Amino acid sequence: MLKYLFRCQFNDGEIFYQNLEDTSTLEEGKSSFFDLLEKEKQSPIKEFYLYEKDINYYSVNLKNGSFTINGISFFIHEQTTDLSKKLSNFRLIYFRRVTQSLNITTGEALAPTTVYIIGWQANYPDGKNEQKLLYII
Repeated sequence: MLKYLFRCQFNDGEIFYQNLEDTSTLEEGKSSFFDLLEKEKQSPIKEFYLYEKDINYYSVNLKNGSFTINGISFFIHEQTTDLSKKLSNFRLIYFRRVTQSLNITTGEALAPTTVYIIGWQANYPDGKNEQKLLYII
């Protein structure tokens, strides 16, 4: 079972929720994220959230690049009015990194650890790319 589930708000107002099984409703064998990407083809993502059953939530806003942790919003990139340095075209980055460790003495598998990564990739007017990520354990 996943510790954090995602939900996504699109520009058209629709909100998409990852199901508990993390399965696609559109194509067998795919995940909920597949469905999110299909919906994104119709309406860009406004904000992406990870939440832990009434405990913690994290989000990334793809309009301005801000992050939020439990209601506190912040930026980790420079805020500027200089149009030659202003980022645009924010795109979602989301993945999970699962690490499986072994006890070197016994060879027994230890409990896996999962790190959730959310963030964005955006462009400067000259085409250069920037990425910012938030790692959630």
